[in-house]
Amino acid sequence: QGGYYYPLLLGHINTPLAAAGNVPLNGNYSIVTNSDRSNDGSNLPVSAWSSGVVTPQGSFATCHIGDFDDSCPFSSAISKAGQSGEDLVTDPDFPADLFEFLFGVPAAEYETIKEDAEVVADCNGLGPSSNGIIWVTGDCNLPNRDVGSAENPVFLVVEGAITSNGSYDLYGLIYLFNLAGGTASAQFNGDYHIHGALFVHNTLSLNLTGNFVLE
Repeated sequence: QGGYYYPLLLGHINTPLAAAGNVPLNGNYSIVTNSDRSNDGSNLPVSAWSSGVVTPQGSFATCHIGDFDDSCPFSSAISKAGQSGEDLVTDPDFPADLFEFLFGVPAAEYETIKEDAEVVADCNGLGPSSNGIIWVTGDCNLPNRDVGSAENPVFLVVEGAITSNGSYDLYGLIYLFNLAGGTASAQFNGDYHIHGALFVHNTLSLNLTGNFVLE
């Protein structure tokens, strides 16, 4: 007989966006950088953290919070289409297992975390009162209302694709975890605002498009 304890999150979330492999940054959206430190110990601002190539394309831009006003202006952008700034960090020491980096449990043992989550088939029931770990076994089409709150954010694990429409707010962290492998699809239309972070499991590539803000 024995017992053990593990916290909800073990890894330090110092970036709005993290993904293994190449990250094409398409679309008309803004990422507000974490100006405090980067995950590689260099204490530089970080907007995207990856083991692969981060490619700024489209009308994408990153900026400091002091320069942000509804969007990141190109005139003061750290990174933007065709310009990779110091905040797009390619890290050779990126975690071999991002799931384990966050949870302290290898991805192969994900059921350990899933058992403690609220498991749902889709995101239709999410709303402002949603909080804690919510595990979505299918695609997540975010509802036309806010999800979570600043006081009680959500930890949303999504096995399928994620989409949104409209001008709403999500508070928390989205973890794309497609067990079948392939490309993680995230499309945020309208002026959707994510107050938190978007992480993509190591076995996936990321297709990120839309018009939104991630901070």
